[in-house]
This record gives sequence, structure tokens and C-alpha cells, in this order.
Amino acid sequence: MDRELFEQLIRPAGFKVQTFKSAGEFLLNPRPEGPTCLVLDMRLPGLSGLDLQRELARRALTSRSSL
Repeated sequence: MDRELFEQLIRPAGFKVQTFKSAGEFLLNPRPEGPTCLVLDMRLPGLSGLDLQRELARRALTSRSSL
């Protein structure tokens, strides 16, 4: 499922949605409050979704998030 389709499916349910083309793009994006839920693609370009999850755990950015 592509990012735009996923966004179209969950935004009408009232979720604030922000999509990124890559894990690197996500990591460069400032998030003062941190995400509350992440949906990761295991085949992201560059870092995989699993690698991104590990990096976020290392940075303690997922303490309030569901992955």
C-alpha cells in the first residue's frame, strides 16, 4: 500500500497523518511531541522500518509511541 492511499484511509477517522518518503526524511523532521503511532514499511529505502524502529528506541523517541 502506498503512503497516499494509507493516508486517505486513516485521515477520515480523525487521525493527524504525516507521511515520509524514507526513514532518513522522518529522522530529519522535528517532532516536539513525538509520534503517538508509527506505521513502518519494512522495505523503506535506505534504513528499513526495522532499522528505523531500532534507531528510535535508541533515541528514546518511542517511549509514548505504538509501533
